[in-house]
Order: sequence, then C-alpha cells, then structure tokens
Amino acid sequence: MPLRLSFMTIRPRLTSLFCIVLGMAIGMFLNSKSGLSVKDDHAFVTYDRDFPTIISRTVKPASFTPTPQIEGRPKQVTGSIKMATAVHDNVAEADDLNFPLDKSQELILFPYDKFSRYGLEWKGIVEELMWADKETDGTTSPGDKPFLIGDGTLGLTSVNSSRIYLKGNRTIFSRGELIHLVIEAKDEKGRARGRGGDFFFAVLSNDIKHQRTAGRVFDHGNGTYDVYFHAAWTGAASITVMLYFTREAVHWLNTQVRGQEDRIAWKGIYTLDPENSEKGEYSFCHIVNEGTWENECEYRNPVSIGKTVFLCERPKNFKCEDMYALVGDVDGLNIRAAQMINESYNMKIFSRDYIKASFAANPIKLQINEPVDGVPIKNGIPELPLCDADLPVPISDGFWRDKMVYEYSSCKATQFSDQEIFQCLENRHLWFCGDSTMRQWYNMLLFILTGRQKFRYAKSDITTGKNTTTYIFSHGLRTGRNAGNISHLTFEADIIDRIARTESCNSAVMVMNINYHFLSWSTRAYIERLLHGRKAVVRLLSRCPGAKMMIKMTHPRDNEDLMQTVHSSNWVLYDINRIVRRIFGGLGVHFIDIWDMSLSHISPDNIHMPREDVITQQLMLYLSHICPEMAANNAKHIADGNGKFKHY
Repeated sequence: MPLRLSFMTIRPRLTSLFCIVLGMAIGMFLNSKSGLSVKDDHAFVTYDRDFPTIISRTVKPASFTPTPQIEGRPKQVTGSIKMATAVHDNVAEADDLNFPLDKSQELILFPYDKFSRYGLEWKGIVEELMWADKETDGTTSPGDKPFLIGDGTLGLTSVNSSRIYLKGNRTIFSRGELIHLVIEAKDEKGRARGRGGDFFFAVLSNDIKHQRTAGRVFDHGNGTYDVYFHAAWTGAASITVMLYFTREAVHWLNTQVRGQEDRIAWKGIYTLDPENSEKGEYSFCHIVNEGTWENECEYRNPVSIGKTVFLCERPKNFKCEDMYALVGDVDGLNIRAAQMINESYNMKIFSRDYIKASFAANPIKLQINEPVDGVPIKNGIPELPLCDADLPVPISDGFWRDKMVYEYSSCKATQFSDQEIFQCLENRHLWFCGDSTMRQWYNMLLFILTGRQKFRYAKSDITTGKNTTTYIFSHGLRTGRNAGNISHLTFEADIIDRIARTESCNSAVMVMNINYHFLSWSTRAYIERLLHGRKAVVRLLSRCPGAKMMIKMTHPRDNEDLMQTVHSSNWVLYDINRIVRRIFGGLGVHFIDIWDMSLSHISPDNIHMPREDVITQQLMLYLSHICPEMAANNAKHIADGNGKFKHY
C-alpha cells in the first residue's frame, strides 16, 4: 500500500511532465513548417539553371561539418542550382531535402549519431536519391494496379543514340556569353535513361588558333545534363563531348574497386648489409585500415595515417626493425585490375562503345562574334577576386588564348617575368611535398631561380641569390617501382609539422598534392590520411598565421590500357578533387585547381603534361596565389597592352 500511495502521489507530476515534453515536441514540429532560414558556414555561389549568372555569393568561415545546418523548413525556391565553392562540389537545395534534421530534431528523431557514427554510409545515398528525386517526373501512377507493366530493355548510355544540342538551337554567340549545351542520355535503342551519374569530358575549341576551354557539367540526376562554356574568343568554334564512363562503370569503380585494400602491395627488403642484397630477405607488405591480422610486422604512424597500419609478413631471419627499403608492386596493380574486370558481372561497361567514347554528333559547330559595342558580355563570369584561399568554384576556370598562355577565370592570376618571380619569392621558404608531377613544378621553378635543369627528390635545402629557400619531399608509402630507403619515408602531416614556430615560418609557402600515388588506397584509408593532414594544416596556420598552405589538385591523366583505366581512373582523380575540397575547405587553404586547364589543352591527357606550356601556366597560378596583389596589378598591366608573355 505505501508503494501504491507513493505512485499515486507522483502520477500527477509525471502526467504534467509528459504534457510539457509533448508540447515541446509539437512546437518544434510546427516550427519546422514555418519557413525559417538555412544556416551554413560554408561558401556558395548560386546559379540560375537556364542562364547561370551569379545571383549571390556568400563567403563565411567554414567549420568542418558534413552537411548544412537547417533551421525549420526553408522557403521554396525553384529553378536554381547551388554550386558549393569552398567545401562541397554539389549540394542539393536545402528546400528540396528535409534531411538532415536540425540539431534539436536530430536528437529526438535520430539519436543514433550519438551512439555510433559507424556504418552510416547510407546517409549519402539518402541525400543523393532525394537530390535526384526533385528532377524526376513522379506523376505516372499505376492507379489501382500494383505495377506499370511493360516489356522492354534499358541499356547503357549510348553516344550514338543520346542527344546533344545547343539550348534554343543557337549557333551564333557573342564573346563573353555562356554557351549552353544539353545532353539527353539514351541507351542504344533510344530509350531515355532517366537517371544521372554518367561522367563526361566536354571541350569548346578553335584548333587552328589553339583556343580551347573546358565545359562545366551539371548533372540533374534524371538523364539530362547541362554543360556551360565561356565564349572567350571570337571566330569559329566547335564542341566535342566524350562519354568517359557510364553510370554503371562509375558505380562499379566505387563499390567493387575503391573499397578493396588488397589492390596495392609492396616488397619489403630486410637486410643488415644494404651493400649486399643477396644477404637480404624479401617480404610481402600491404596496408590495412579495416580487418584483422596475425603475427605480422606492424608499422604505424598515428599522427599521419591514423588507424591505417602498414603490415609486412614477418621475415624468417630478420627482425621487424631490420627493414631497409620498400619497392612498390606496380605490376601487381595491373594483375589485380585484370582479376576484378574478369570477375565483373557486366563486361559490357568496359567495351570501347562505353569508355572514352566520342558522341556521334561531334563536333557541334558554332560562331562567336565580337559584341556590337565591342564590350564582352559578362553573364555568368563575375568580377575576378584576388587569388586567395577558399575561392569559389567558377562556372569556367579559364581558356587557352593560344597553345602557350592560359587566361584564368578563377582569380586575378597573371604571367610573371623572371624579375617578378624573383621579387615575389624574395625571403620566402618554399616547401613542396608530392609526386613526380610536383617535381615538375619544382624543377621548373628551380630552373628559373638557379638555372639548374633537374633536381631529384631528396631532403633538399637550396637557397638562391634572392634568399629564397626551397625544400622538396616525396610521399611516404607511395606507389612506385623505385626502391625507397625506409629511413627516408616522409608523410605530409610530419612535413607540415616541421615548419617551426619562428619568425620565418610566417614566410613559409607549403604546397602538396596527395593524389596520384593513392588511387589504389581504399577510400577509407585515403580519407583518414587526408584528415590527419588537415589536423597538421590547422596546427600550422595556428602557430604561423602568415604562412600559406596550398594543395595542387589533380588533372586527367593518360590511361594507356583497360587495366590502368581501372586502377588509375580519371573518375577517381576527379572524385579526389571533391574529397580534398570537402576536407580542407574553410581552413584558409589555397586550392590550385588545374583540371580544366589540362583537360582543355591541345596536348593529349598525360600524367606529366608538357613543361613549356601547361606546367608553366600551372606555376603562374601558383605564383599568383603567393603574391596576389602583384598578380592583380600585373594582370591589369597586360590587359592594358603593356605586358609581354615569356615562354620557358
């Protein structure tokens, strides 16, 4: 009886508490219908879909959050595409997604993030499907029947049946306009694909004058794609579009290839006498981010690669600490790629009709005229900012004026003379960390500063007459045939941490690329390495606020055969650019984006683009980010007709 009396005593209070909680929940639900604002700490540029003139630009300091924070349900906005500029490459309109929830709703309706973040990869699928759904015609209903019944076939996107055309069937444009191309994906029998995900390359060119620019592709998720080109010159022009991968090939690469950790291996060399390799022993080595192992030599660097572990089979006659060198098993990449291709459920996705296939309608010819008043139209191309950190992704990165000179549309970049380069780099400490494409930059810059033709990777410390000091390091655990001394292995996070807290650290310029040698790392292991690089960048900019941190992005490479197309895919290189922007965006990092520059050059795609033109122009963009005010003044000087271009 006392227990029952106690319960009866507190029951009214429990009832009152329940009513309060219920009222709060109802209030939040009603609040979610009231059309409040969207909060996001990142930078966005809004484009109109039919005519993507910049409507607004908002740049705010970005925090590292996976998705925009939404308060309530935003007002409905139609006919626009938000193009993320500092962090995300493609974020659906918040008004089209009631996901993710705001923080208060998240805690009540989806508390699982608090319990564990593991295994939530499906969140990305939810966002993708809801993004695609806004462009899909969902009005067809089976009525009172369970299905719409048909007898048909849906094939891969076909370059012979798909339709590509200029919006409004225009063929004459004025200089400065945006040229709008539409792709309607159909299979080989002419059936509309009705879904996005195909991967295209598109270029506008005048090959006689070597004037060329890349197109920006917008995927609507429903089989329709918009491609925009900047009409940057006058005269004849033509558009060519290539289907590089179908959606199915991209899906296969993402699900069957990129998650595999056994695609890349190394040969560990164990010896106590490096001069006599016959006395050594070889061991099979690999990296593991997910999985278990037993009785293997473990090599860890939690500061640089996190939980990823480098494992080697335990040698019979040596200790784990007796490893002397590593050699990458490049041939094994091809063997493993061939195995995965043979195991594929759909070999058709690798046929020539569906990989790097040119559209039957190519080339689409058009004419670009000088505007009547002689002033180029600026629709879609805003006033250029200084070459600064966290710049918006433009509708066009620029165009090749001729084979040698690229005019930039991302920022006020320019062409530097030798004297201006010396002036820009005086008293600077230049740090380079990367692969052979980074060595191209380094050798070119060293040639300008010192006259030296080549410099191999080493722990370098070269000071020029203008008190410019340069350092260059290669990646640790990179893919490559050359044996690397284990004591010389360096990781980008460790290198960044070497930039000491001194007065000179504020004159440091660090540029790295973390891409080509990591195409065969699993996506998870690669992202974890980037995240630890991100932490090192935060530490650097905290202790040396005057330092500049730059990331050299990827460009399309040559894929000589099918195996290389699988293990070193241009799709993965493109996606790496998105990952890198997502992870490092908002920190104050300078992104040296060279994808469109390389893609649109008249030279074939190659991992090592020509030095005399492409590499020189990449360096000019790099220098413009180091000395943005000098670049802006020089760009005006050249525009006034007083500057000269120098070809190296």
